[in-house]
Parts: sequence; C-alpha cells; structure tokens
Amino acid sequence: MFSKRVLLLAVLLVTFAFANSSETGLINLNNLQKEATEKTAEINRSYYSLLDFDDESEYEFATRGLIAAPEVLELKDSTGKIVWSQKAYGFLDESETIPDTANPSLWRHTVLNHSYGLFEVCDGIYQVRGYDLTNLTLIETESGGWIIFDPLMSLECSEAAMKLVEENLGKRPLMAIVISHPHVDHFGGIRG
Repeated sequence: MFSKRVLLLAVLLVTFAFANSSETGLINLNNLQKEATEKTAEINRSYYSLLDFDDESEYEFATRGLIAAPEVLELKDSTGKIVWSQKAYGFLDESETIPDTANPSLWRHTVLNHSYGLFEVCDGIYQVRGYDLTNLTLIETESGGWIIFDPLMSLECSEAAMKLVEENLGKRPLMAIVISHPHVDHFGGIRG
C-alpha cells in the first residue's frame, strides 16, 4: 500500500510530465491573454439570444440608493499590501464591448458587482457593497445603534466600510453582530 507522500509525489510527477508534454497541447499554458477559441466564442455569443442585454433594470437595482462611494477603492493592510481592490476591475469601465473570451452573462454580473459604496436599501437598512466578497449590512435599531450583519472578510475591509458609514451616517453604538454562516467573508472582519 502506498503512503500518502508517495502517492502525492506520483501525482505531482504525472501532472508535471503531462503539463510539459508537447503531445498534450498543454505546453502553452501561461498567464498571457489569449483569444477565445471559435467554439468558446460561439458559446459565449449564444447568450445574446438567450438573455435581454438591453434590459437595464438589474443595473438600476444594483445602483439604487447609493449614498456615497470613493472615486477609487483600494484597501491596504498595515504593511501596504493590497487586501481588496475595485481598482483592479477598472477594465470593466474601459471596455465598450464584452470580449469573446468572457461569458456575457458573467461579465454583466461582474459589472453589477463593481457598483460599490454605501447604499440605503430601505428605511433603516443600509449596505456597504464592493468592499469585499460579501456585503456588510447595517440595521438601525430603535435606540439608534447598529446591528451588523456579516462583518466582511478582513479587519481592513470592515474598518474601511465602517469609516464610510460613519462619515455619512454618523458614529453609532454597535448593538449586535449577526454572522449568517461560517465562510470567512462573513465573519473574518469582525475585529474591524
């Protein structure tokens, strides 16, 4: 019976040999941008007949209630390392057409997720969107405090989100934190 180490080594060797074999066609794997194959482009173009890309209602929903947003959102930790960046998605604003390499529905979804800032969802409920993988939701209590729902993934993201809230809605006491489920993007920023 193989030990786990021997099995792992065998898998790595086979993977390395396969990836470096010119016979497999995988020799050109790298991080350089490539054109879509005709099949990929054909599949991606088919979505234009399946979905109504002239319907702007989802964009209106995604941007409704915007109170404030920084012009550029790039969050760094204490060492200067970028921990979250909407600036990295700037290509979405610059592109006039969806490239054949991208599924148009997923591209549009990414554009909608690129709407970031502080939003009023309805009276007494606010969200900071685009400061992390998830949204930080704030519920105003009758006493004027906050119940925070899902405090984001990192200290830096939560601190930046709360700074935006406090600059626009004032500083308020924290009454409770609700974590919807145990994925790190829903609780990792609790210290912030």
